[in-house]
Amino acid sequence: MALVPLSKLEAVNEMLSVIGESPINSLSGSLTQDASMAENLLDRTSREVQMTRWSFNVEDRFPLAKDGSGFIQLPTDCLFCDVDPEYSSASLDVVVRGTRLYDRTNQTYVFTTSPIYVELTRFLDFETLPEAARWFITVKASRKFQDRVQGSQTDHFYTAQDEQDARAGMRQHELRSGDQTIFSNYNVARTLRRTPRW
Repeated sequence: MALVPLSKLEAVNEMLSVIGESPINSLSGSLTQDASMAENLLDRTSREVQMTRWSFNVEDRFPLAKDGSGFIQLPTDCLFCDVDPEYSSASLDVVVRGTRLYDRTNQTYVFTTSPIYVELTRFLDFETLPEAARWFITVKASRKFQDRVQGSQTDHFYTAQDEQDARAGMRQHELRSGDQTIFSNYNVARTLRRTPRW
């Protein structure tokens, strides 16, 4: 067996194993009800985990340009977007509405300045995630799957402790690969960028 990072198929098979189901050979074509439910839950858990800012799914100072109508559309994989005040005009008060940016100051979707630099959190495909993230998502999804399908408190294949251990492994990976400093903390960085209003 080749030693390669966990694939989405392997993650789904891990989830099926916790309820005693046989593994499947492919995620394409028609799936059993349990396999389909497992894949959907894996995707939802991946989205839930990735909504947190991790170094692997965040783009800092990402330029978003307006289109021919003046609208600034978000990428389809956007989970979070916030204007980077250090690289964009301080007078901008921009929020996400639907799939595009909205200028609250001028009460319009039409922008005259472009590009606008943002911090963008992206929803990445399972197999582009680091191994530690794949494993944490798999353990978390497996625990949820077992609880939903069998609901047995005594037959936990993965416990809350297993999930905490997997989360700790993911955070350790984040610390090692994210080049974190005290200034990486949002609240610290925001405080340091404040300018007095007098």
